[in-house]
Amino acid sequence: MFRYFLFVSFLSSYFIGVNACHRAPRTEQPALRRYELKGRVESLDFDRKRVTVAHEDIKDYMEAMTMSFAVKDESALRQLKPGDRLQATLVYDSSTSLSWLENIKVISTN
Repeated sequence: MFRYFLFVSFLSSYFIGVNACHRAPRTEQPALRRYELKGRVESLDFDRKRVTVAHEDIKDYMEAMTMSFAVKDESALRQLKPGDRLQATLVYDSSTSLSWLENIKVISTN
């Protein structure tokens, strides 16, 4: 009887383990996520390549607030002035936790 119990326990453990190994792989979130951003330029920091924007709600990401964003394209940064209304793409890299603005367009000037 004891051998039967050991045998059933072994088989149960085996099938549970095999089942766990054959689960569908988890789908990973893409490392780069992009969001549409609209807001008003509050200030510029050319040395650090950053723009401070009072932005509207960013759908599926964050509520409206004022915050500083990195800008990789220095020529786009130099075209901005405080008070400008802009539209841009906010890029968030989940692998590094870094974010920046790209595709910046001034939609109205002060």
